[in-house]
Amino acid sequence: MIVGNRGRNPLFARAFSGPNDGKVSVARAAVPGMQDHLVVPCGHTFIMHASEVVEQAFHFLLHGAFARPPFTDHTQ
Repeated sequence: MIVGNRGRNPLFARAFSGPNDGKVSVARAAVPGMQDHLVVPCGHTFIMHASEVVEQAFHFLLHGAFARPPFTDHTQ
């Protein structure tokens, strides 16, 4: 599971009690049986456009786990 923690709309972000991507809280993104969980500094809408998210997804498909070290934020 890859989930973001940077919602762009502060109104939506206030609807959550913890880290969230503006649509889904990090805590609610976890599902039983998932192999790995990665929190990245992205919002919900464009998370799939982040090149490092794509790289992490391919790494997971090849190795069964996400690559580490942590994600680099290119959005700022």
